Amino acid sequence: MNEKQVREWKKAESVLKEMPKKRKCNQKIQPKWPKLEEDVAKWVNEKRQSGLFVTRAQIRLFAIGQVEMKKILETLKQLTAGVLAL
Repeated sequence: MNEKQVREWKKAESVLKEMPKKRKCNQKIQPKWPKLEEDVAKWVNEKRQSGLFVTRAQIRLFAIGQVEMKKILETLKQLTAGVLAL
């Protein structure tokens, strides 16, 4: 931690105190793939509700699988659109 960070925190102290606990990092970066994040969060919650543990590796594999599946579906849509156009 350096002095600049401390100065920035002091400037934003009132804003930080009003923020919810989970958002106190004050990040303004939006996720690149919000739909994918929602799908992964839903999947993780379902697994945890059924009493299963979820590891980072499982989350990663699930996310990669979702991306691959969406790529395949998009390719199929393009192919069928080309066939229907004939």
